[in-house]
Amino acid sequence: MTRRNTSKGGRRSSKSGGEPVKAPLVRSRSLAPRAPSTSAQPRTKKNNRRRSRSEETTVHRAPERLLRGLSRLGALSRRHRHLSVFALFGFGLAVAIVVVLRQTRSQLEDSEMFRLENIEIRGAARASTEEIESLLGVVKGDNLIALDTRELEGFVAQHPWVRRVEIERGLPKKLVVNIEEHEPVALVALGHLYYADAEGQIVKRRSFDEQDTLPVVTGFSRAEVEAADEATIEGLRRAVGFPRLLRETMGPTAPELDEVHFDEVMGLSFVTKNENLRVHVGSTRWESQIRKFGAVRTALHEKGLEAAEVMLGGDRRPERVVVRLARGRS
Repeated sequence: MTRRNTSKGGRRSSKSGGEPVKAPLVRSRSLAPRAPSTSAQPRTKKNNRRRSRSEETTVHRAPERLLRGLSRLGALSRRHRHLSVFALFGFGLAVAIVVVLRQTRSQLEDSEMFRLENIEIRGAARASTEEIESLLGVVKGDNLIALDTRELEGFVAQHPWVRRVEIERGLPKKLVVNIEEHEPVALVALGHLYYADAEGQIVKRRSFDEQDTLPVVTGFSRAEVEAADEATIEGLRRAVGFPRLLRETMGPTAPELDEVHFDEVMGLSFVTKNENLRVHVGSTRWESQIRKFGAVRTALHEKGLEAAEVMLGGDRRPERVVVRLARGRS
């Protein structure tokens, strides 16, 4: 039977009587809640003392920091003092220049040297001199310096034939009016006949004393043009510009036109003045259609035939050409 011998140091021998084995170290911990320690109270007081000292230091150093900031501000102001002096000098100089200019202008406006004696109007062909002078509203004796040329340009621009105007002073006693007028290229039938320029812009209604021989554009109504629909305006612009395209494509052999008609479905057609021939060119490929018309017209003249109507093929059958002869032969 083996005996267990426990030594004083907590060691016990093995069964074989070998070296002693150390017993496991066990530390007991209590699960009961611990009472709050009173050792933290002196630390809190110590921290409060540190905070109070730092606050006292901050309070005592506040005037010192304020003085340092003021000194730095003073040094900065001394560095930029010369810039302030230059700024004040520049402002004063600008004020002095404005005052001098006003006084000089006032003296020039009262001077007899710049009294208007002559109005020169350049570039006016359809607008008469009397109409331009009436729109200007100036009379001889007015001071040129006192006239507002921008305002006068607005007055002259009210004339329907004036496209652009520029007015300048011809010192000492002349006013120069440079006018660019609208160039009419067609008459548009809108109940009455209206002049239109190359951009398709309606200029004015033709009066009885104006007898221009221009092609008449038909197919548009006044309500459509006044509504300024994008498709209508584009169609009007193309129709108005067709006579010019005809001349550029055919050259000296191009016939004079009496009418240009535009239809949204059938496209464009025109009537020649001397031959009284109606030609349908469609809506697209006008240049190639014009060249085709030139070839057909030449062939008819060579055969001694006179056509009353020519219909050129469209996109589906571009090679097709239908001719109706004036004598009833086709």
